[in-house]
Amino acid sequence: MQQQAFVEEVPSLDYTVTVNGQAVFVHQARVSAHPFNQVWSGYQRPLEQTELAAFASWDMDGPVTVQVVCARPVQTVRVRPTSRGIQPTVTGNTVSFTVAAPGQFTVEVNGSHHALHLFADPVETGAPDPQDPRVRYFGPGVHAPGLMTLASGESVYLAAGAVVYGAVVAEGADDITISGRGILDGSQFSRMDLTGLISLHACTRVRIAGITLRDPGGFTIVPSACQEVRIGRVKLIGNWRYNSDGIDFINCQHCSVEDSFVRSFDDSIALKGYDQWGPFVYALQLFEGQFDGSFTLDGKTRALFSDIQRTHGRFPCLGAPLHDIQVRRCVIWNDWGRALEIGLETVATQISDVLFEDCDIIHVVDVAMDVQNGDHAHCHDITFRDIRVELDDCPRPQFQSAPDQRYHVSPDERYLPCVLVLHVIQGYCNYSPERGQITDIRFEKIQVTAPGLPPSRLIGFDAGHRVERITIENLRLNGRRVTTAEEAGLEANAFVGAVTIRAG
Repeated sequence: MQQQAFVEEVPSLDYTVTVNGQAVFVHQARVSAHPFNQVWSGYQRPLEQTELAAFASWDMDGPVTVQVVCARPVQTVRVRPTSRGIQPTVTGNTVSFTVAAPGQFTVEVNGSHHALHLFADPVETGAPDPQDPRVRYFGPGVHAPGLMTLASGESVYLAAGAVVYGAVVAEGADDITISGRGILDGSQFSRMDLTGLISLHACTRVRIAGITLRDPGGFTIVPSACQEVRIGRVKLIGNWRYNSDGIDFINCQHCSVEDSFVRSFDDSIALKGYDQWGPFVYALQLFEGQFDGSFTLDGKTRALFSDIQRTHGRFPCLGAPLHDIQVRRCVIWNDWGRALEIGLETVATQISDVLFEDCDIIHVVDVAMDVQNGDHAHCHDITFRDIRVELDDCPRPQFQSAPDQRYHVSPDERYLPCVLVLHVIQGYCNYSPERGQITDIRFEKIQVTAPGLPPSRLIGFDAGHRVERITIENLRLNGRRVTTAEEAGLEANAFVGAVTIRAG
């Protein structure tokens, strides 16, 4: 764990915000500046690959007028998700607009760098009693409890105005709650100190609601081998370190994420399977910035990975199925990796009855929606429905192959991420010698905005491990209905069958 002084929150110098004429505090968060990544042993991203963004939060029970005063001249401005139809007005350096209902938005002035993130919640009700002995209550101000462990029936509550430098762990606990309007900050932890900013194992009936999570050391919210985990109106920002996933369900059942915002520097919302859980171990051989599927481990790296396994490998998940999981009404900003993801780790008997619905992917640099089956699971009955994908600002992701290499792309380069990928794969992150299959996947009412035709891929592994029975219904590209594989930019190999594309 890093040693640092805890100070009062320093406001953003880039923006001031008022809501219905009332000033709202504007926080800072460090985010990735470019999709530039590498994975050699002990690496932590240098600050030169990052930038400061801003965020502000408030509660509302009716339409509000938001005014944002920008420190730099306003040339262009866009409020996302564009599906909300918010049209800002600009007067000098002041941007004004109306927010009709709670939700999460970004205000992007002169492009996506140094963006302002706005988190509007319903008026809070049901706050716990600060004197309740079962509640760790944090009022307004800065707190540094470090690692907090919850037992059954216990809660952590972060009141509005609270900034809590710490993390939450629970194992085998039932009926626990982590809630409030405050900020849980993981910046005191080094990468790999913890499996997640909130790490849950073998827990049942968990509620995570309302809070903002900032700067995790690695993954952010990680339920493993859990049941009935309900995540609602959480906001994840400040994920700039390598492998800082958003929300990862690992061998879980009967769980949901709703009305939440995730900005991550790796997979944003993902379902994964392991035979045991710990920070997963990547060992990649990079050749001119491209991964070729092979890997080697030097002695130092092997020792590091052994330490990780000894420290974090004690939680058995036993390859349990992932089943009955819903993701609804979420806003995703993905700075690296995949936005809505199954896999790549799929050590599970099956992954099924999964629904991603009514979500906005406002930025992504690799893949918007996918099922990557890297192990032996049967991934089936998975639906992506009413997903809106904005691909108008997509820098090309690059692997860094040397410490002195800098991120660079030609300003004239045109790059578009994949919209959807289904892939039975054997590669760098396999835990099982067996391959699985992908069947009965539906993409319904997918709307894509892009300056060209983005690609999509369906790839089976061999004749016994196929991608089968895929339905793409009512896919629209820039408002135009897509009815053929060519119009969808869809490529498929010989181990794919029964693909249906229809207007709906």
